[in-house]
Amino acid sequence: MTNKPNLVVMLTYNDVTVKDAYEVFDSCKDLDVQHWGFKNVGLPKDEMKRLVAAMKAAGKTTFLEVVTYDEESCLDAAKTAIDCGFDVLMGTVYYPSVHDYLKEHGMSYSPFVGKVSGSPSILEGTNEEIIQNAKDLMAKGIDAFDILAYRHVVDGEKLAREFCAAIDAKVCIAGSISNFLRIDTMFDIGPWGFTMGSALSGIVGLVGVLNFINAVLTGILTRKRELAVLQSIGMTGKQLKTMLVYEGLYYTLLALAASLAATAIRRGFSPERGASPPTAGSTAGTPER
Repeated sequence: MTNKPNLVVMLTYNDVTVKDAYEVFDSCKDLDVQHWGFKNVGLPKDEMKRLVAAMKAAGKTTFLEVVTYDEESCLDAAKTAIDCGFDVLMGTVYYPSVHDYLKEHGMSYSPFVGKVSGSPSILEGTNEEIIQNAKDLMAKGIDAFDILAYRHVVDGEKLAREFCAAIDAKVCIAGSISNFLRIDTMFDIGPWGFTMGSALSGIVGLVGVLNFINAVLTGILTRKRELAVLQSIGMTGKQLKTMLVYEGLYYTLLALAASLAATAIRRGFSPERGASPPTAGSTAGTPER
């Protein structure tokens, strides 16, 4: 029987940390998700420190995933991870200098396996080569891996299954777990964990659409008597359908207008726009934290 994998929520889009990562986390921090992280690109260091501090204050385990590949950049990212107070450094091409630095500072390390390049990253190499690379790294003291299985240029699922079966280590499958079928595969394979970043917005959006459809259908069912009365006094089936379509459009446009207004207000008070947020006692909006 496979173990239930851990979800690592990455506040990223296309391998870059989203600019409103702090606000996203703050709105989701009470969810029953223990592991949170983001990339080493997209936010200045002071904002990274602020976000990590917020995650730790909420009792979360923090992950920095690094998408740079040369030794100097990887070592610099390791120093950033220590400086910001992360719990785990994921990614980087394995370098002894990075490994030694992280061991010296007591930080967990999960390097990439295989040949990783590009941004968004891709993974190259045969399954056998990638598995052997992991075994070689385990001989050097590595006990956890970040594998970009679904970024593999051949067959991501086959690689994920063979890698997890062959490697007795903490395996986190990262990148492009972008649909429910791949999530089901994670539970079938049973790695230590898997990351989700960009895909979460699509899944949440789909759930939102399904909830909207469900609400409309529920509304129609509860209004059966009202609709029957309208038909009894002469409303045709075509008129009834037209009325329901217009009602749906009305609610959709209302939701869109509210969303655009909220976005405009938040952008208007954004520090990068040069405006100051309102004070705690102001009724103009909610101050940024």
